[in-house]
Amino acid sequence: MALLLWLIITLSTTFTYKVSLPITYAGLSDGYILTGERPDRVLVLVKGSGRALLLFSIREIMTPERHYALISLTELRMGKHQITLDKGNIHLSDDNTLEVESILDNALFSVVIDRVVTQNITVDVDSLPPYSVERGFVVVDKPFASPGLIVAQGPEEVLHSMKSVHIDSFERNKLSSKNTVLKAQLLNRPEDCVTLDPVSVELRFTVEPLIQKVFADVPLKLRSFPKKDVPQFAPAVFSVSVEGPESIISKLESGDIQILIRYQTFLDMSSKGKYLVRPEILSPEGISVTLSPEFIRFSDRAAKS
Repeated sequence: MALLLWLIITLSTTFTYKVSLPITYAGLSDGYILTGERPDRVLVLVKGSGRALLLFSIREIMTPERHYALISLTELRMGKHQITLDKGNIHLSDDNTLEVESILDNALFSVVIDRVVTQNITVDVDSLPPYSVERGFVVVDKPFASPGLIVAQGPEEVLHSMKSVHIDSFERNKLSSKNTVLKAQLLNRPEDCVTLDPVSVELRFTVEPLIQKVFADVPLKLRSFPKKDVPQFAPAVFSVSVEGPESIISKLESGDIQILIRYQTFLDMSSKGKYLVRPEILSPEGISVTLSPEFIRFSDRAAKS
């Protein structure tokens, strides 16, 4: 009996209850889009009897889509707009027994409306996610994207500053002599409100064998030294091993590689009492060069002269 009495009293007593409701933006004109940060929920304080709040809580579980805050964007055009949420924006289904007491947060905020535009954007092949190449092979030059142009649609301000579309990830990231194509997923950030078509591309790489070549007796060259009292360096010739793509190494000649000692380098080392110096190597890009020996020695007499 006491429990029944307590239940009757509780269900008939007036309470307040905090509830978080989703915000629905409606009525935006064709050709326009909401951009930037904006709230997606609002916290409101509702008041009603215990019975009404109990039923509301059940409906929140069963049909949550019937409870929301509605923002009408009708008549609004491009630009920044101040939005004021009041009790009239809150929809609690068809329940007239609950009253919105107050809006606790996001009662005042701004939205930005921009024009929707479409433009072609190139695929960025300079900054790629990690990938590997079959041992004994190497990638030459940049890959070729197919398609190379992506159709992007979104806010005018965002697309105006978007110079290219970046690669987000590869379906698989292993290249070989027989498999020179990687399927790549494009990077698309939902917060930018941009859609891409297509959302993936194929990257075609040039994969070549990695070969080696050895040049014997490549001479040392002195740069910017005075004509008199030139120091003596040993050795004066080197064995040079090169490694790189077949298309480069096969055409490479010993004259394409220069082994240098600059006069300023010599002065710096001798002033520190050091008589070993690592020579500078000038060679075509895309290859690795190894000298034998790695260092050059110059005499005490030369260092003090």
